[in-house]
Amino acid sequence: MAPQAAPHRRGGTHRVKEGDRTGTHWDDKNYQELMITAKDRGVWRKDMPKKEMAKALAQKDRADARAVRQANAEAYKNRKQMEEKKKKDAEEKERLLREKERRRKTRERRRALGEHVISSSENEEDESPSDGNVGVGQIVSDEEDDYESSTTTTTVPSSLAPIAPAQKLRIFEWQYQEPPPNSPPLSPISPSGRIQIEAVPEPLPKKIPYAVMNVVTTKTGETLELPGRAIPEEVGPDFVPSLSGHTKDCARNGVLLRPLRNAIVERGTDWATRTQVQWWNGRMYFHLPPRKSKADLATVYAKWKKKKDTTRLARRKKGAGITKAEPKKQAQQRLKDRREKMLDVYAASEYRPPICYVPNYLGYSLLDDDDDEVEKSLENLFYIRFQDMNLPHYFFWSDAE
Repeated sequence: MAPQAAPHRRGGTHRVKEGDRTGTHWDDKNYQELMITAKDRGVWRKDMPKKEMAKALAQKDRADARAVRQANAEAYKNRKQMEEKKKKDAEEKERLLREKERRRKTRERRRALGEHVISSSENEEDESPSDGNVGVGQIVSDEEDDYESSTTTTTVPSSLAPIAPAQKLRIFEWQYQEPPPNSPPLSPISPSGRIQIEAVPEPLPKKIPYAVMNVVTTKTGETLELPGRAIPEEVGPDFVPSLSGHTKDCARNGVLLRPLRNAIVERGTDWATRTQVQWWNGRMYFHLPPRKSKADLATVYAKWKKKKDTTRLARRKKGAGITKAEPKKQAQQRLKDRREKMLDVYAASEYRPPICYVPNYLGYSLLDDDDDEVEKSLENLFYIRFQDMNLPHYFFWSDAE
């Protein structure tokens, strides 16, 4: 019987030259494993050698790790800034309470002595600082807010409220672990006039660029689209039609004049059965739809970093930005890029934070003391929605009858 040849070894790993080694676990994988992984990670091409697949996968791992470190560093920075802001807000709140208590004691002492005392509202108005830094928990204008305020025609004083009324639609991201509250924060002054030290500022969501996107109601699971898709880019999707004082007063009484002739008034109680509504400030909360993009965050950040670098180089060319219209065009393009980047990040991110939607507040004709005396409750909260839109453009509280 003829001698049989020794069987060949099957399934072994092809050795990689020392100069082609990556120093990672990919050096120990066989060709089939590398090819399957490279296809899944999106770095494979036809007839790709083993050494190139190993290098591409190693580079992909480093890019992903770098993106994770960058995201963690940014999250840590934001968390530190939030902690510093809370500390400053608490100090400012304590200072305001002490000042108010000092004025109250001064008035009582002067009354006991029979002196003339100025009314409380006049006293506070005279002594209130005019630098716009009064509100407790007031939002500090960041770079994006400054940019947006410079490209819009309507500006709102920052001292009106923590989230001040604005003639536009706005969205915010809820960045806290706890869900948005269903009840208003504790007032620093009790009904009896005592100072409540345990009261803390209301947590505020983070402002993000307004963009047209789909959101999901928190209770019924309906998919709705934010308004603004038909608005031209030069105007902005956050545009809200300006109303006269007469139109506002009529709308509060259920009479819708132009430009509200195609709108309907909806109760806050009806919206509260579909999604979370904070009745004391009119904010509406939604979920993000399920993740659809297969791209990872590292790819998204790399894409926008490349575009940013390309744009920066283009601006450095001779003659760029020499006309008066050029800075405005660049500002509009930057805002558009921020919107698109935010949508790309939300599409690729596994983290799905709640989204806060704030319509335009339909205030009174004049912002006076009567506006603060309107009783706020879910029962007298109303929204005005155009019939071809999924979400309202305005909200208001009706007068108690």
